[in-house]
Amino acid sequence: MNKVFYGKQRLKSARQAVRLNKEFTHKGENYDCLRDFLDDLVTTLVDQRPENIDAAKAYVIRTMGVLVQREADRAYLPFGYKNPFAPVVPVAPLPSKESVQPEWIWPVVNKPPSSSGNGLDGDGIFRAFSALKLFGYTVGKTEGWPQKRRQQFLSDFMEKRLPAIVASTFGDDYGTPLSSTRLRKVANVIASNASLRYLHDPYRYRDAIQDWESDLAFLKMKYYVGRGLQFQPWPDPKA
Repeated sequence: MNKVFYGKQRLKSARQAVRLNKEFTHKGENYDCLRDFLDDLVTTLVDQRPENIDAAKAYVIRTMGVLVQREADRAYLPFGYKNPFAPVVPVAPLPSKESVQPEWIWPVVNKPPSSSGNGLDGDGIFRAFSALKLFGYTVGKTEGWPQKRRQQFLSDFMEKRLPAIVASTFGDDYGTPLSSTRLRKVANVIASNASLRYLHDPYRYRDAIQDWESDLAFLKMKYYVGRGLQFQPWPDPKA
């Protein structure tokens, strides 16, 4: 059998893939040029690697794969096409009824401020009061909670329906249980507290900062990574 003919047969699947793709119009000068290019490519590869046409075809496919990975956005988006090779962003599954527990029963330790809207706002601006403080969340060497208690508190805070006093004080800032909104709010509150101490007296508040950073790492691993509650960017107390 003619080797060039055999080589073209081995790349037949590539032509079919182009022809059967319904997102493109396969007529006109561009398609004719593509068909000629594939024919020329086969001829060149057969001339240079006549001993193994199958290996040559596999090499072509690998090369195309690399080009697609690097250039797909520029090949699709400017021409009005959706990039079918774009990475899929994981969507966190909706929590089941079993995973979202009843309203959180937790004593209000600190009286909320008389005016609403305190805490950390949506732009990441620090406020002196948060829903974490409302229920007594405390860090540091003197009166701080031990790590295990803080982690249990934060898990309850993330996964349970918060008491009505949270909504009446902070509105919708803390979102629903197991949501990226709640995680972002809690993470930003903790990061902002740590950042403020980094700026003013990091040595004096070193134990508190260490606790806050530990809690941020716990939240990131358990919910941002483990539950897929993604948002950008993850707060950095040192930034």
